[in-house]
Amino acid sequence: EIPPRYHCESLALGNFLVSYSQANPSDTDVLFDLIRIFLQPLSSVDFSFIKQFLLRTVSNVFSVEQKSQILQRFSTLLSSEGSEETKILSAQMLAIPMLKQSTSNTIFYDSSVKMLIESLLKDSSAHGPKLTCELLQIVDILLERMQSEDMTQYRKDLLKFIWAILKCNDASTKYYAYLAVVRFIAVFDTPSKVILQVYRSLLRDTSEKNTVRAAMDVLLPALKKRLGNDELDTALNYTTKVMREEGNSIPQMAHLWESITRHPQVYVGIKSEILPHMLKSLSLLGLQSNAPLELTKLSVALAKLIFDWGIASQPTIDPSSHPSTAGLGRNTIDTVLNILVRLAFENAAGKPDQAHTRIRVRILSLLQDVVSSWKNCKIESAHFENALSHEVGARRKSGNDKEGTKISKSTRKESSDSKLDDNGSIEGTLLLCAEIVLILLHHDPTNEFIETNICSILDQFTNVTSTENTKLAQTIEDVLIHLLTDGHATNETISYIVAMLEKTLREGNHGQKDCSAHFAIAVIEKVWETNQDFIEPFLGSLAIFVEATSNEHVQEAISQASNSSSMQEMAENGHQLSATPTLGIFEAACGFGFKPPSLGKDIEVSNSGFKNQVVIANETLSRSLESLISSMRLLGSNGSLSTFSSTRKTFIKVLSNILDYSSSLPVIMMAVSIIGKWVMADGHQMPLTKSEREGFLWQLALLDFHRLPETSSQALSDMISCIVLTAYGYNSSIIQVYPFGLAFATNHNCRGRIVKEEIFQKLFISSLLSANPYVRSLSMGIFSTQMNDCILVHEKLSRIAIEIGCRKGDLVDIAGMPRVCPSDILPQVLQSDFESLGKRLWTTVIVDVLLASAKHDVGVHLGREGLGGRGSFAGYLRLNREKSQLQECLSDLSTDEYHDGVYSSFTKVLMSERSEGLCGRGRCIAAVRNLVHGDIQTCQDMLMLTFQAAWQCLPTNQVRSSLIGPLGRLLARPFHTQFM
Repeated sequence: EIPPRYHCESLALGNFLVSYSQANPSDTDVLFDLIRIFLQPLSSVDFSFIKQFLLRTVSNVFSVEQKSQILQRFSTLLSSEGSEETKILSAQMLAIPMLKQSTSNTIFYDSSVKMLIESLLKDSSAHGPKLTCELLQIVDILLERMQSEDMTQYRKDLLKFIWAILKCNDASTKYYAYLAVVRFIAVFDTPSKVILQVYRSLLRDTSEKNTVRAAMDVLLPALKKRLGNDELDTALNYTTKVMREEGNSIPQMAHLWESITRHPQVYVGIKSEILPHMLKSLSLLGLQSNAPLELTKLSVALAKLIFDWGIASQPTIDPSSHPSTAGLGRNTIDTVLNILVRLAFENAAGKPDQAHTRIRVRILSLLQDVVSSWKNCKIESAHFENALSHEVGARRKSGNDKEGTKISKSTRKESSDSKLDDNGSIEGTLLLCAEIVLILLHHDPTNEFIETNICSILDQFTNVTSTENTKLAQTIEDVLIHLLTDGHATNETISYIVAMLEKTLREGNHGQKDCSAHFAIAVIEKVWETNQDFIEPFLGSLAIFVEATSNEHVQEAISQASNSSSMQEMAENGHQLSATPTLGIFEAACGFGFKPPSLGKDIEVSNSGFKNQVVIANETLSRSLESLISSMRLLGSNGSLSTFSSTRKTFIKVLSNILDYSSSLPVIMMAVSIIGKWVMADGHQMPLTKSEREGFLWQLALLDFHRLPETSSQALSDMISCIVLTAYGYNSSIIQVYPFGLAFATNHNCRGRIVKEEIFQKLFISSLLSANPYVRSLSMGIFSTQMNDCILVHEKLSRIAIEIGCRKGDLVDIAGMPRVCPSDILPQVLQSDFESLGKRLWTTVIVDVLLASAKHDVGVHLGREGLGGRGSFAGYLRLNREKSQLQECLSDLSTDEYHDGVYSSFTKVLMSERSEGLCGRGRCIAAVRNLVHGDIQTCQDMLMLTFQAAWQCLPTNQVRSSLIGPLGRLLARPFHTQFM
């Protein structure tokens, strides 16, 4: 042993040799010097880095020539009288890893390999057991990777070498010799006597499972190729002999059946002889109490092989009418099936790790195949009864009770009243139970087990409807939905489920995280999608749930709002309204004015992409709010709310409170969708009184967007706009590009009475400021033409588009509005009520209307007077609004020098519109209109220009005087004074 004072010196030397080898890979001798460090036991220094370096270098770094040098050096070392420990380390760290992990077979054609074979065959008896094991591994690799013709000259010597080691019967070398000899059999023709002797030995050997299994995996596929028919029959007959003699030995049977299940093609010829032994062994292996996981896995594989041999060849044949099918009858199938069910429950009681999960999936897959092929299998209820009573695994019945399949009421009561200590185990057992039931419902819904025991099993599920185990809850939900929708469940079962859901819905702890009512609502909603009448028994309970949950939600929203008493605080919480919805989207997309994320904010800085890029973060709903939305949807779709009742009164109150106080966008959108459907309903189908309808319209018109995220709330704005446009006959099938609406069939329904109401006109104005250009343009067309029919508006806009030369694919706003005189459009604008826009920049609507009514035909005429004139070239952007600095703050966007040329392509497109045709002027005006919605200063500047131009175009001073009154009244309104 090296004295401790030399340990650091050895470490420094090892690091030096590693660095030297990396710098000089051609010097392979240094590798053999490195392994010498492991010849002496060192306890205080870790030299594992040397071993890792050697393994990595010889496997992935060296060329074929360098590998050849290593093999030559190793062969020389092997033939020398050096230390055997050195030879062992050289084999373990150099030769074997290099040969085993080589990605190319080039090295195996090198002369160094022949030199290696000759060295290991020479005087092999002089090697010790450890070195012999390493040499046998090398032989195994060479036989596997080399071509058989290259090994032919060594065939006899190799067999003699291996066989001599087997004869020694040394336990340390025997199993490596088995691996080598079976590889030899797979490569070369071998005397049948030798093959049979090896087969018999391996078949009875159960000591080294992994090594023997690996040897059998190589030998069994080669039997049919190396043995004649008579010799093969001899081998197979010996297999059945072992089955008869060792039938009660679990280790022997496990080893035997593992070989058969891994290579069934070898034994398929005698399957009729071994099937009875398979059934006996399955009962022996599968019914072991506390069996190890490997034994359970083998039992499942054995059961699968029984079914594969017995029924897979003819899966549609009923064994009751064809009892001779592969020797399997009804009783056999039932027995194997029930063993599988018991194995599944035994496995479910174990740890929920990956190994148990994989076995559960295999069992369930096999059960599905069997149940789908063999209808009306008899499943014993004792397995379910034992698994669901008291603590999981406390009581298991091992007998096959044939007297009945009905679960006793006493067991039901005992199971319901007991408390389970291990929640994880019981949930795993219940999940398995639900999955088995679901398999039966899908593939054998009329099975007697389902008809007899389904209510008792469902009774167990009611105790875990509030579980946090998502997979368990989803599986139970699938079971209930399938029973309620597939048409096979009895009336008694359906009534039981309805009563269970009603009870769960009423007794759920409203608003709690584990509320079982959420589970019931999810089931009711899924069934309602296929059967609209299913909701009737639950209307009262749903209304109670909606009232309680919405009250809690509203109180929470009010509490949060009370903490933001000023606009500044609301801005800090991310809920400050932008001047226009379009501006809010632009700022979010570009990251302008972005503040650190806080509670309720709907945007976050992106980790990749352009500078200051942001992404929208959707609101994460709690389970309670998800159930609230589902319940609202269910109640809102029910026609019984047309009649006066306490449920109707409660629900309308809930909708009103949500519009007034809720801060959850999905909840508000669900309420708005219900209200929109009711408001737009025809005549007697409208479940609202006149006062209720007007009240909801007022709430929609004055909806406070301050409490909602600016960007994502645009979806709500679009929904309200679509409700408004529906009253004008809007239909989503009206296309958004030219020739918008010309070929549209006038299958629409306009509600002229509603659109003329004052409150509806107030709500309509909000659509003129929509961030959706299509909604904005369509609303602008309705506003300018004073027509109450979207289809007629579309047709009129289409005719204008044709007249001014719109191109195919142009958006609807390219054509603008029908030309109107300023004396007609200005009174209409000044007399409009902009209260529904809240604190938005309502002057944007005026600018947009005036621009839309301008002339859109012909091309664009751009001025060229110079940088300082009013007609400055359009390719120049004014970066500063100070007139004194105008000259030096103008930047040429058409060059590649400004911001790396990102604007040069834009200016090229703009210049391409400078033509007398193709409606270039309309496209430019449409672009300016979008810019007006996206920039406050541009809007204010354009307001002065457009309003002044329209005022000058009025025909007489008398007309101008008539507008002073409406203008004064407009500015006198308190909600119109901002931005003025």
